[in-house]
Formats: sequence, structure tokens, C-alpha cells
Amino acid sequence: MKQEGPLYYPLGRNRPLHAKAGCWVYFVRDGAVVARAKVDRILRQPAGVLYTYTGAVRNSDGWHVECSAMELAKKRIPHPGFQGFRYVTADEQSVFEAAFR
Repeated sequence: MKQEGPLYYPLGRNRPLHAKAGCWVYFVRDGAVVARAKVDRILRQPAGVLYTYTGAVRNSDGWHVECSAMELAKKRIPHPGFQGFRYVTADEQSVFEAAFR
């Protein structure tokens, strides 16, 4: 990310209600927390303007999360029922933080 610049994660047509710059976005793979990234900003982009984290141009407009730094988990914390990235509620925060200590 330091060499290539920020990553943009597409969110869809709706702006997230509880996320804002400075929040952590957590990445869950194979039933465990594996990484997190600090949200730099949340922005809306028209179709064909912004590349996603895969390098593909979006074909539709929508909201994106911009992240410029990512931290890999030091240990796997199980999190069933979700694959992808997500925002964490205050109640979940301490459980998710344990993966990075």
C-alpha cells in the first residue's frame, strides 16, 4: 500500500450509517479475523472512475471506503457467519482487538 497507494473497497449504493474516517474496518476470511485497516475516508464515485482493490474499474456508481494502511492479525480470532470486511460495533471491539495484541 505504501508503494501503490490507498485501496478502495466498494460498498454499494448506500452510505454506511455508522462508519466514518478513523474507524477500523476488519477483514474476515475462513471464519477468522485476519486483518484490519483504518478508514481514511468514505467517498462516492461515479461509474468508471475509481479502481477497486482488485484493480478493476467499477461499472456502477457507489460508495467506497479508502484505506491507506493495513495491519495483519497476530492471531486468528474466530468470527463465524461472515466473509469479507466489516465495521465493528462497540460491543465487538474488544474481541476483535485481541487479534492484534
